[in-house]
Amino acid sequence: MPHRPFFFLTALLLFLGLLPLAAYTQPPPQEVLLQNVNALTLYRHRHTAGRRSSGIPQLQCVGGNACDVHTPEVVQCTNTGFDGRDVQWKCEADLPTEFRFGPLEVSCEGFEYPDDPYVLAGSCGLEYTLYYREGRNDRTGRDFYDDQSMANPKYLRNPTHLYNPYHLCRPRLWPLLCHIPYLHGPLLLQPNPELPTFR
Repeated sequence: MPHRPFFFLTALLLFLGLLPLAAYTQPPPQEVLLQNVNALTLYRHRHTAGRRSSGIPQLQCVGGNACDVHTPEVVQCTNTGFDGRDVQWKCEADLPTEFRFGPLEVSCEGFEYPDDPYVLAGSCGLEYTLYYREGRNDRTGRDFYDDQSMANPKYLRNPTHLYNPYHLCRPRLWPLLCHIPYLHGPLLLQPNPELPTFR
């Protein structure tokens, strides 16, 4: 019985002595000057670090007509300079040819306050927009001109239009190649009187 107080006192002193050691083994949050960050590599299924707030997904699509169609696995953003107010970023990803990035924004958690030039390491994320490239169909990704027969009802109401030689002359082709079929196309479409007519 007389040794019990001594035992509790020893245990208490040992516990208090281990507290600084436990705190030392956990490295403090690291702050970095955002201007000195040369590049960021952001991943689809990872979250940012958080100190003053909870972490968020590193990659978030916030708009564009292809936002719900494709998500890049990895995006790398490079620091291209400082305009005196914000760091300028150029972001690239291995996207399929039919997609392109629109406006995007890199955001990081300020270490002490929101606009702190020093940020928490690992807290940066990207909000981006994703679009189909010009001339692509928003729904299927196919060439827009290949879908004219479905998009424009007149192609269905007038079957002759489907065989009009000028229909083959898309805006991408040279006007000189399309000019002759356009002028003589109606003659080609007229029925031949010498051929028998079937009813």
